Amino acid sequence: MKARLLFDEGVQKKVPEVSTSEKRVELLRVIANVTRLHSSLAFSKGQCSKAIFYARQSVKLSQRAWAILERRWGNADNKICVETSEIDMASVTEGISNISLSSSAPTPIMSTTHAALRSIALWSLVPLLFRGLVSLSELFTHEGLLSEGRYYLEQSDNIANAVSAPYLIGQCLALAGHNRVRSGKVEQGLIMLRQANETTSNLQRDRRFAVLQSFLATAYALHGEGNLGESAHSRALETLQDLMSSSFIDGLVYRLPIESDLDLQMRNMTLHEPVPAERQLSKRRIPTKKPNSQQVKEAKPLTVPREKFLIGDASPLLRMKGQVLRQRVGTLIRQNHLDLATTLLADAVVQLQTPQDMVLQTLQTKDILLRQALGYMANDPVFCVLPESIISYPSIMNSGNHQDKPVMELSPRTAKQTALSKKAPATSSSRKPVKGLTPQQPDFVELLSQALDGMNNAHMIARTACSTATMHKVTDVMVKSLMMLSAVGLSKPKCNFSPLLAAYVMESARTMAMMREKQVIQVERRLTVRQEIEWPSDASFEDLGTSEIDSSLDCTAFQARYIDIIPTSWTAITLSLSESREEIRISKLRSGQKPFILNIPLRRQSSRDMDEEVFGFDQGKAELLDIIELANYSTHNAQDMSRKGAKAEWWEARSALDARLKDLLINIENIWLGGFRSMFSQTSQSPDLLSRFQQSLNNILDKHLPSRQKPVRVKKPSRIALDPRVLELFVGLGSPNEVEDVEEPLMDLLYFVIDILQFNGERNAYDEVDFDSMAIETIDALRHYHEAVKNELQTENSQHLILILDKPLHCFPWESLPCMNGHAVSRLPSLGCLRDRILQYRGHQQEGIGDVCEGAQVDRRKGAFVLNPAGDLTATQDKFEQQLRDLSDWESITQREPSEEEMERCLERQDIFLFFGHGSGGQYIRSRTIKKLNKCAVALLMGCSSGALTEAGEFEAYGTPINYMHAGCPALLATLWDVTDRDIDRFSHTVLEQWGLFQEAGPPLSSSPVKRSVKARGKRQVVESRRVRDDSTSLDQAVAKGRESCILRYLNGAAPVIYGIPAFLS
Repeated sequence: MKARLLFDEGVQKKVPEVSTSEKRVELLRVIANVTRLHSSLAFSKGQCSKAIFYARQSVKLSQRAWAILERRWGNADNKICVETSEIDMASVTEGISNISLSSSAPTPIMSTTHAALRSIALWSLVPLLFRGLVSLSELFTHEGLLSEGRYYLEQSDNIANAVSAPYLIGQCLALAGHNRVRSGKVEQGLIMLRQANETTSNLQRDRRFAVLQSFLATAYALHGEGNLGESAHSRALETLQDLMSSSFIDGLVYRLPIESDLDLQMRNMTLHEPVPAERQLSKRRIPTKKPNSQQVKEAKPLTVPREKFLIGDASPLLRMKGQVLRQRVGTLIRQNHLDLATTLLADAVVQLQTPQDMVLQTLQTKDILLRQALGYMANDPVFCVLPESIISYPSIMNSGNHQDKPVMELSPRTAKQTALSKKAPATSSSRKPVKGLTPQQPDFVELLSQALDGMNNAHMIARTACSTATMHKVTDVMVKSLMMLSAVGLSKPKCNFSPLLAAYVMESARTMAMMREKQVIQVERRLTVRQEIEWPSDASFEDLGTSEIDSSLDCTAFQARYIDIIPTSWTAITLSLSESREEIRISKLRSGQKPFILNIPLRRQSSRDMDEEVFGFDQGKAELLDIIELANYSTHNAQDMSRKGAKAEWWEARSALDARLKDLLINIENIWLGGFRSMFSQTSQSPDLLSRFQQSLNNILDKHLPSRQKPVRVKKPSRIALDPRVLELFVGLGSPNEVEDVEEPLMDLLYFVIDILQFNGERNAYDEVDFDSMAIETIDALRHYHEAVKNELQTENSQHLILILDKPLHCFPWESLPCMNGHAVSRLPSLGCLRDRILQYRGHQQEGIGDVCEGAQVDRRKGAFVLNPAGDLTATQDKFEQQLRDLSDWESITQREPSEEEMERCLERQDIFLFFGHGSGGQYIRSRTIKKLNKCAVALLMGCSSGALTEAGEFEAYGTPINYMHAGCPALLATLWDVTDRDIDRFSHTVLEQWGLFQEAGPPLSSSPVKRSVKARGKRQVVESRRVRDDSTSLDQAVAKGRESCILRYLNGAAPVIYGIPAFLS
């Protein structure tokens, strides 16, 4: 406050000398330091967007000071330049002063390299600018934005190398290496961390050395070098202990007299014209009161008690020690050393100082409890199969009413066989109740309840104070605990214990990550406005927006704001991958209905049959990435086609990749999803007929389950009623008359129902159930249901499926799974993005723009296209040019590269934008320009990998689709990997015809040396799709029909996907 008053006083004086370069640089330096301090304070309060705003301001002010000194140094003919021939500046080419996005900088920037740092005048700015850039990098990575964080870290590394400072170079290498490790590139990160260790090996050990050792410990543990990790962790703790030791502190404490020169200087500090010495002496106040005897004594040196120093000034080191301990605890938890992890975690409790520390401490405590509960569960005779079983939430109606059922005995051998052999039923004896056993909750239920208790508060704090990576981990532990407790069915229902809470928690991390990036974009927009040199003030800082999700766990508000606004013809399906990458969670969201959630273990098939090859998430993703890599190579590195047989060999290789991708998608559906593929079904349903099917299923269960074969004199227990959504899984498989091989997925659902009954008190041994007879009778019931539905519902309304994908799942072409063949499907990165687009198109309808429909409407007369900008896609240009030019009033750019201004104008002022070129057009418009658009057209980017997202491990995925979503694009059609031009041209032409933008007549298909049947099929599909075109066809429906026009149905046809919602032409 005193510094602020002195600054205001200096400003009011309006001293002329402040305009000189020395004074101005000093003023900029002071304000930059103060602004960076405001950034730190805002971050400590959980105000991340405000922290980034002030940190960016601090860097901009430092750059302005740099420019002033550099201009003066240049005008002085390099008089103050110091020769430093040993510094190789040739590799440093990017100017630090070009970081700012502002187009109205008051001081011209002159340098284009860091060579200016050889000037003594600029050395004083190095620490200020370096700290500001590192702080910005850490803030961006905290928000999950790896690309932005990496950019600012590279700039700080340029400064460190320009001045040849090993300490700063080591700091940059340590942060960069740690980010690589967190992004999943452990080997690369470990190399950089070792380089940092070598760079700083001759320097004194300080807190940065401790941080580096903790980074190394984590990297070694993930790399499988546990011994080296333990050694690095020990060095980190030893270093922190030495820094807090009494001998080290005694050497640092500087003894000052009570009335020191520094106190006098701080008291007399001012910014206006210095006052003459005579006036200063005259203004000094002479004491009028005679001092007492104690005051006459010589002033003793001021010393700080060691205990007070340790508690106060050493608090950053104490907090750092807690962070190092928790990093070690995380490694121990991954290794399942829970006892040692609990001991170390108890030591870390003493070091808690910030809300972030509290959340991380709570997270690890609950994670240990959850793992301990799973350990107890493995020894339970009934629930030992639960971790390997599929869990639905809800599974039964009125859950909680069956908690008083007696716990029945099940031998461990029988329990394991029921989980491991569903194709070959177990041969053990049936389970019988334990006589005299009183109903009680097993130990693991209490541990699960403890794991969930207190996580609500941690979740709310994490939303604002913690990183996005921590937020994802918090939600994972919460959802896992909720799903396990829901399956046990023994705990009493609570007001906040519901499927709605689970769905809310599952979605909160994704939506929060998108909202935080949105706030960063708003900060960048604010910084483009010219800022005067002024003291930072919260009063002048307008709120940059808060999360769309309510700060409290208000399930009712979440239902109304995010679920009930979904149009009735849409179904939102969220897919989330667990932190262990062993489970996938699918939730179905419909307007007016509570969420229905499935927890699907991906390795359950291999656990049933030990002879089967493991096909988990990592195996499936590795296969997909290998196919994509080979496809990209064959697309751009075709061999010499003039050689005899070369073209046929190329087509044969492409066809083989197409078959591999098809097999992969079939395996994903059969092995990962099994019978639960019906979650994606868009089959029409009738409540009355569904009730009739429920009665048929109950009759089948009554007939074949031993638990229901009771003598007449024995009173039968109340029947457990399945939730209607469980029944929808059955009918969602489709009609047995139309679907091939429905028996195997149906068997999966029958075992699922038996598990539900068993976990809720109705015990049955698998070997005592005739599943084959049950399957035959259930198939008959399904056949009757679908025949009745077909007669009752003569017309089917168009249905749209919106996939909300977790960040590791975007690379998969889910839309091309066999169960979704021909369906209108699009995808989005979060439920918040879906809400934004629904409100956007409804707002346009309220304003009278377009007709009332369930989707975005775009004016077919307002459009623009970029065709063959590089000039090397002549076949594409010949195919589309004439029909594109027939679109009246469209803006066109053909066979030339557009400028960024032209691209920005096409996207922001038009309703439709078509791009036929290489990539996504990112070479013509920067990503940050797209993000800051006020409005964005429906975009079709028909280039290679235009829709691919870059995964970044703990950080958020980034790429062109995310940029367009932030710009407000209603729908983006792009490709997940590289595609060949002729097949994607065929697809694009069919889509534009089906959508209604082109006339039905199109140019003939090109020839290719593939089988005639395949080629004929492609032509036939195109002709048939033209016949059924409807003016009300949405873009996602057109894409579903356009896939069939590709000769390589999967390698090329599965690549295009839509990010957004259904879009219609008006």
